[in-house]
Formats: sequence, structure tokens, C-alpha cells
Amino acid sequence: TLWHPRRRIGGMCHYMLTERKRPANTPLDGRFASEAFELFLQSVSAAGTRPAEYQAKLFGGGNMLEGLSGGTIDIGPRNVAYGRQLLTAHNISLVAEHVGGSGRRKLHFDVSSGDVWLAFPQGADARIRSVRG
Repeated sequence: TLWHPRRRIGGMCHYMLTERKRPANTPLDGRFASEAFELFLQSVSAAGTRPAEYQAKLFGGGNMLEGLSGGTIDIGPRNVAYGRQLLTAHNISLVAEHVGGSGRRKLHFDVSSGDVWLAFPQGADARIRSVRG
């Protein structure tokens, strides 16, 4: 989630992979972190704000494919690392995160307050970090 505390605007995305080789003239696709972030930057510009004015809360990166073919696929950890890199590159404060582990997450994001409520049924081994800023 990305939220502007003064303007009380924000958004949320659920990307599946970090990036792709996007063919020319192909619309941005929010299923890819790099393209979802580009859509965010377009909205930031349209709102007359700057990326560093926003706060981020990062969720997900769970191992949803555990046990297939006898191993794990590291998509989740790569997505978390890539999300952190994008935030750092644009000086966006990461104020909370609930990442990793296994199991699905369900989020409710209140754009008026920036609050996020998380349900993590049958979840396990997630790392939780909250930072007051």
C-alpha cells in the first residue's frame, strides 16, 4: 500500500512478478512490480505530489508454491526484495511490513486513515515489522 498522509490519498496493488520484457506499445500491466510502480508514478504526478511524500506498507511474498516438484520457488522473496528496492530508490518510507511465510493474506486498506487490517488465516512463519515514523 502507498499512502500520502497529508493529502490522504493512496493506493494498493498486488503484483505477481517483478518485471517482464514488455513489447513496445503494450499497456502497463500491474501484475508486474516494475509496471505497477510506473502506474503509481503516473498517478503521483497527476496528483501534483512526489513519491517521497508517501508511506508504504508491504505485505505478501509468501511461498504459495511450496511442495511443487519437491522444492520451493523463490518468487515471494524476490517480490519482497524488489518492492523494497523500488521504495528505497524513490525515498519512500516503509512504515510496516508483514512478509514471507506461507499462506494467503487478505487486506483491507482505509485510504482516509492509511490503516491496513490484515487477515492471515492458516498462515505461518511471516516476518512482521512496524516502524513509527
